[in-house]
Amino acid sequence: MDGYWSYREWVEQTVGKIVRVAHNIPGDQLSGWLDVQVRSAIAQAHRHGQSGLGDDDPVTP
Repeated sequence: MDGYWSYREWVEQTVGKIVRVAHNIPGDQLSGWLDVQVRSAIAQAHRHGQSGLGDDDPVTP
């Protein structure tokens, strides 16, 4: 599907974004921010897997 990453690409991009942005989050806010980001990523990955899609299938909202 054009315009969407495969699941493998999505994992790489999502982890990279979380790591890059985390360096700019003030220490007192980092824990809460990471909690939201990780929960969101896990939920998206779960939806992808529950739909029966594989690692090479596109991740859609």
